[in-house]
Amino acid sequence: MDLKKLNPWNWFKHEEKHQSEGAPIPVQRAENDLSRSSAMPEDVHPVLRMHHEMNRLFDEAFRAFAWPSSSADFNWPAFKPRLDVSGSDDGYEISLDVPGYTQDELEIELQDDLLCIRGRKHSEREQKGKHYYRVERQTGQFQRVLNLPEDVAKEGIQARLEQGVLHLDIPRLDLPEKPSRRIEIKRA
Repeated sequence: MDLKKLNPWNWFKHEEKHQSEGAPIPVQRAENDLSRSSAMPEDVHPVLRMHHEMNRLFDEAFRAFAWPSSSADFNWPAFKPRLDVSGSDDGYEISLDVPGYTQDELEIELQDDLLCIRGRKHSEREQKGKHYYRVERQTGQFQRVLNLPEDVAKEGIQARLEQGVLHLDIPRLDLPEKPSRRIEIKRA
């Protein structure tokens, strides 16, 4: 086993760059999202109202330091699917949780060394004669952008969706060893 092949790669440097600049990864929130405005509906429980207000205050206070939003830790209100990246001598595998998404609602695009995974969910509710008492299912879109290592065989990337998990199989290339040279240390 070649241990150099297991050297960690920063798959998330594109996303981290955007977070450190304070520019969020584009996400469209649902229309009924409570966190979009500081005003909350009257029928919201007082504890939830206090929780929302505390999050808003902390977000405003730490925004100047380019810290991520406190709601990002809870994956609420914006949907940012969690993923796992694993690797072996033969390739990499990325597993992304996308419960409720169909193949038609997901898009995978390769731009140079960036792998963009996008999802968009539309609300298709029939309003005739129905009165909703509670709506928790979100609609909107997400995007994850991953930097691919240089040893990726881009033409061989395959994706499959199984039970709410998107799997990407990414084969690896055998790259030629980069030449190295020894530098002599001279006595002073």
